[in-house]
Amino acid sequence: MIKCYCPYCNITYTFNRRIKSEKMICFKCGDELLKVKSFGFRKLVALVALSAFVLPVLFLFTYSLINEMRNQNRNIENHLTYILN
Repeated sequence: MIKCYCPYCNITYTFNRRIKSEKMICFKCGDELLKVKSFGFRKLVALVALSAFVLPVLFLFTYSLINEMRNQNRNIENHLTYILN
């Protein structure tokens, strides 16, 4: 179902009705309802900007976590070889 809204009325008090030309009309003011865009240009730009800041931090965190795990494994291996020898 397509979501529509009236740009002039309060969303909670808007009643919709259909007319013969398949346009949605606000029952309160009589103006044509506008369709809600699910994913617009502004949201796309905001998503790219957010990923530009978040992804490097995420990669840095995972790299440091993997590096720390490798160091712990090396320490355990060195300790075991010391004990066994």
